[in-house]
Amino acid sequence: MLDTTEALAAKDSDLLVLTGSKSNELLERWAKHLALVFRKAGRDFRELAPAPSAMTGPRQPGRSDEGAAPHVVIRADGSLAALLSFESPVSRGRTVVALVGSDAAAAESLGGLAGG
Repeated sequence: MLDTTEALAAKDSDLLVLTGSKSNELLERWAKHLALVFRKAGRDFRELAPAPSAMTGPRQPGRSDEGAAPHVVIRADGSLAALLSFESPVSRGRTVVALVGSDAAAAESLGGLAGG
């Protein structure tokens, strides 16, 4: 178990983040790297750059064979739970997996995923 300061310094480590006020604060600090961010005042979703294709390899400058970008709209007034995965902002090539809930009911719904 790491606190926020330790997690921010966790180089060369994959991280599993479980929902809670402290972990949600950590994810807010990493918000610019995330497509979905839970904030006290609501939720923010934004489209990130496309990931490299497993079929064609890394993106080439000037190459546009990805097709149309997906359009996603999230509207959630009640509880919302999410499983997020992204490259660690602390170490390239390392992964962060986060189980995040907007409130106690959402966090409880994640209990089965987290082994609770």
